[in-house]
Amino acid sequence: QTDVASDDEVENGRSLVGKHEGYGYKGMGGVFTILPYTSPSTLFPLPLGHTLLFNVLRNMWTMLLCKNSLNPKRNESRYHMLGGLPQGQIDLIQARAKSITVTHRQNSSYLDIVEFVDHYKMHHWLDWADWGAALILDGIVLDNDAELDRIVRRVHAAVVFFCYPHDSESPEYEALFNEAYGSLLEWAVYVEQKKLPTKHLTYTLHVFL
Repeated sequence: QTDVASDDEVENGRSLVGKHEGYGYKGMGGVFTILPYTSPSTLFPLPLGHTLLFNVLRNMWTMLLCKNSLNPKRNESRYHMLGGLPQGQIDLIQARAKSITVTHRQNSSYLDIVEFVDHYKMHHWLDWADWGAALILDGIVLDNDAELDRIVRRVHAAVVFFCYPHDSESPEYEALFNEAYGSLLEWAVYVEQKKLPTKHLTYTLHVFL
């Protein structure tokens, strides 16, 4: 048997909704009226893997490699505003990939980022930020743009910082944290200033910053 609300209960419900306008399916969840010390912006853990490795690194490098990739589908990418890296830099990145030998301490062998960027998983992106980019990009000024090159390398360092554990009680922790945080913030500002696609400014990155 289905319980049917009385006219009084319906009226009381309308009155309650009126007092808490902005809550419910069109606003904030009702649980936050019961637990006022909580906030939807801080209640849920932030997935660093998706936020940094996918939403920042993957989007960034898909954009940098899009125009000159041998994959024709990526040539039609929306990431045309930056123009992609020069073909000479693309060729050098691929040539250097052939000379890298990964030790047994790493999870897997290095995958050429130009050829396999669409197949990179989280551990590939972390390896790229941690050591791959330092080897492959040595001496290369990305897109011959000193500002872009500096920002990209700072983002790599920031991703490594936030994805590995640190002693928050150490004297240098606050300075390292601020440096990494500032690097990600600088990337977000760069995206806005250069009017790059809003896909780079994801919800999780917004929450993170």
